[in-house]
Amino acid sequence: MSEYYPDGWVIIELDNKDGKKDHFVFGSWSGGYTQGDSWRTNSGIVRVEENDDNQYEIHGHGKSVYYCHKGSEGRISSYNQAVLAELCESSNTKVINFEDMELKNDRD
Repeated sequence: MSEYYPDGWVIIELDNKDGKKDHFVFGSWSGGYTQGDSWRTNSGIVRVEENDDNQYEIHGHGKSVYYCHKGSEGRISSYNQAVLAELCESSNTKVINFEDMELKNDRD
């Protein structure tokens, strides 16, 4: 199992071939002077849990877990915002608020 702790994150939504919505984490990491910013998406959200550290534990199809701090939703570096905008434009993907995601039954 891989674990990721992004500095910032958003949920992206994509219509699948069955007419349903697939959801993914887009994680953003801020680099420093010697390293550039980086990003990655998970393999698709399977389950979401909340923990005592004010984080969402977002589990993916590929057995990865993204530990996303509740206060860092939408806090993405300028470079990664440009990457995300290009991704959304080229693949009919959109950014949605976490609370609008259609997995509410997994978070109860």
